[in-house]
Amino acid sequence: YLFVFIGISSEGEEKKNTLKDEKIHITADKLVTDTQSKIAEFIGHVKATQGSNVINSDRLKIYYKEKKSDTNEDSIKKIIAKGHVTIYFDDKIANSEEAEYTTEDRILLLKGPNSKVISGKNFISGDKIIFNRNDGKVFVEKGVEALIYPKDKGLN
Repeated sequence: YLFVFIGISSEGEEKKNTLKDEKIHITADKLVTDTQSKIAEFIGHVKATQGSNVINSDRLKIYYKEKKSDTNEDSIKKIIAKGHVTIYFDDKIANSEEAEYTTEDRILLLKGPNSKVISGKNFISGDKIIFNRNDGKVFVEKGVEALIYPKDKGLN
């Protein structure tokens, strides 16, 4: 296990609140919804965009909260992306076979061999990466590799 404090920046409170109000635009080949279970699954060439954040994947499943709210992010409980996942966020790029994001605690979990977060010339990789977007802390395990250029302030 490697617990890393190498400075992957977290969003400021102001940016976090602004994102909550932004629409989410999703394109895919197919959509299957289950209103009873409050799940929507997008299948094939999925691209989800909210502000400057983008998720590309083969499949994207959205789990909605029981009680609706005024903002999109507040009504979404969890997002799971599978297959050739690439996420662009906070001036970073994340690659993985599977990604899970829970909106309440703002935790991004990347799973799969050689999952990676890249910021400029810096990167961290491992089979499992847990990224806390509230405080910027990162936990990486299994096959950990990191490349950090000190002059670039780590992964900031």
